[in-house]
Amino acid sequence: ASSNNANILKILIAERATNLALAAGWKEVGTLLVNKLQYMIRNGPRTGRVYTFRGRKHQASAPGEVPANRTGKLASSVRYEATGHHTLVFGEDAEYAGYLERGTKRMARRPHLEVAINEMQTVTMQTLIKFIDEAYK
Repeated sequence: ASSNNANILKILIAERATNLALAAGWKEVGTLLVNKLQYMIRNGPRTGRVYTFRGRKHQASAPGEVPANRTGKLASSVRYEATGHHTLVFGEDAEYAGYLERGTKRMARRPHLEVAINEMQTVTMQTLIKFIDEAYK
């Protein structure tokens, strides 16, 4: 019975270490996602129309491209919240962000959250594994 209790204790300690590692890992992933999306919005390739906005030339994004940065509001509104060891919420506060991501009947979509998440899948897994590995060293 004492051997079983010792094994149960080891499992509980391992579970706690893993959960703490995952919680820290999701925070790191959140930061990486925010940085990635902000970079994509501010520096991504543009093939849309060129027009003048507030006295400056601006090249818009074409349908299907990550939205072009015009005022900086969208990029600045990118946020994440990591809760516990299993939840990461990633999105934007700009009120028009959803229209860009999904499109409207008058504007084709400019997917960007989906693109950032897909491009970061490998990095996400590597980051979480790194944090778990470090927890057991």
